[in-house]
Amino acid sequence: MPEPEKRADSRTASARSPKRVFSEDEQLYRPLTVDEDRQRTNTHYEQPVEFFTTLTGGEWNVYSANMWTGSHSQTESQERKLDILAEMMELRPGMRIMDVGCGWGGPLTYLSTKYGVQGVGLTLSSVQKAAAEERIARYGADVTIVESHWKDYVADQPFDAVYTDEVIVHFFDLGDFFKKVYGLLRVMKKAVRA
Repeated sequence: MPEPEKRADSRTASARSPKRVFSEDEQLYRPLTVDEDRQRTNTHYEQPVEFFTTLTGGEWNVYSANMWTGSHSQTESQERKLDILAEMMELRPGMRIMDVGCGWGGPLTYLSTKYGVQGVGLTLSSVQKAAAEERIARYGADVTIVESHWKDYVADQPFDAVYTDEVIVHFFDLGDFFKKVYGLLRVMKKAVRA
C-alpha cells in the first residue's frame, strides 16, 4: 500500500515563509501625535455640514446601526438606537455624561433633553463644534462642546458615563483611550461603545 502523501503543516509552512513587512503608509494602525490625529480626522469632518446631514439623515445624524423595527422614519430609528444607548448607560436625570467624538451633537442633544442629563461632547472639528452648538441652542440642551483631543481633555469633574458611537475607528491607541476614560468616570463607572 502506498504511503500517504505528506502535506506541509500550515504552521510549519508559515514559519518558513518570510513575514511581509508593511511600509508606514500601508500600516492600518500607527502611533500619531495629537496634531497628526486632528489633521487626519479633520480631512473628513471639516467638510460642509450639509454633506453629512444629507448622508446621515434624520434629526440626530446618527451614523449607523439605527433600529428600524417599529420605526417609521430615520429620526425614529435613530431615537430607538439612542434609547438603547441610554438604557445601557442607565441614564437618570442629573447625571453627567460625555460623548467622545460627538460630531454635530445630535446624540448628546437628544440624550440630554430626553433624559435630563448634563453632557460634554469632544470633537476635533471646529465645523462640527459650530453645528453642534447651533443644535444645542435650538433644543435648549444642557450640553457643552469642547474642541479637544481626548488625550488633551482635562475634566473639571467626573462623569457618570462616557460613550462613543462609531468614532473609535479613528483611535490608534485603544489602551490609552480606555485608561483615560476610566480616569474620567466616577466610582460607579460605565463606559459604552455603540
